[in-house]
Amino acid sequence: MRVIVGQLAAVWVAGMIVAGSAGWLFVVAAFLSAPVLTVPALLAMFGLVYLIGCLTPGASALSEKAVRRLLWALLITVAGTVGAILIPGVLDALHAGRLGAAAVLPLGLPFLLVAGMLVRNLPVRVAAAALAVTLVCLGIWLPEGGHYLAAFWHYTFR
Repeated sequence: MRVIVGQLAAVWVAGMIVAGSAGWLFVVAAFLSAPVLTVPALLAMFGLVYLIGCLTPGASALSEKAVRRLLWALLITVAGTVGAILIPGVLDALHAGRLGAAAVLPLGLPFLLVAGMLVRNLPVRVAAAALAVTLVCLGIWLPEGGHYLAAFWHYTFR
């Protein structure tokens, strides 16, 4: 269980670091309609998650071997990024938009939840899946929630 907690904490911290430091690239990419600008942030997150998988191989069946670890890192990076795009909408809809520097804390949550769904421990997987479904539902159904994802998609890939 200790290796699972370590892996999940490391993925959350990596998500916060990348989203907090390179998240502005997504805003610029949407503003300029240039999705290629998101590549450095995605590669940084993928590299950090792959490194975490190398350091904690026993936490997930997918992080044990190199080829499966690539898939594991790709799943966490892609699904976590989509979730991180939804987070500002959820915070806005819940009227928690004035968090200041603490706003970076929830940005790593989607990465943590995806990694949690891939660990060996069944209760952790179920809890992570339930929280991920709740996050997606809040991000889509709350007023102002789904607008962030729709706007990002529209302005980036038009």
